[in-house]
Amino acid sequence: MRATALIIAASFTLGASAKAQTKDFAFLLPGSATCAKLLPLEKIHGKGRDRASSGQLQAYEEVKGCLQGYFTAANIFDGRGDGDFTKELKPRDLMTWVFGYCRSNPAKGLMDAVGELHRSLREKVEQLVR
Repeated sequence: MRATALIIAASFTLGASAKAQTKDFAFLLPGSATCAKLLPLEKIHGKGRDRASSGQLQAYEEVKGCLQGYFTAANIFDGRGDGDFTKELKPRDLMTWVFGYCRSNPAKGLMDAVGELHRSLREKVEQLVR
């Protein structure tokens, strides 16, 4: 009972704190994030990190983390390549590609961009393996 009360109290405290930090920028789950909503994060990608809000920085890192997680899983589970789709690409390079895709396809979603990037990288890997 005491543990339950502690968890409830912590959730109210942490929930209010997290809400206050991201008040100016509400980010959605990766599957529902549209390119139009992602494009404002591109300023952070450049030299605008110092002018970004904490909510924007958090959203940028969430997208970057989504890309890292997706391609880690792709490297492990997608047997069509050599096990390293991203080769020497850094997370920043992946973000650059996603922002380019989103500028060209603002109505598409983050997962559309990720899927297209995966397809593009897979094709390059398959060409190298041949």
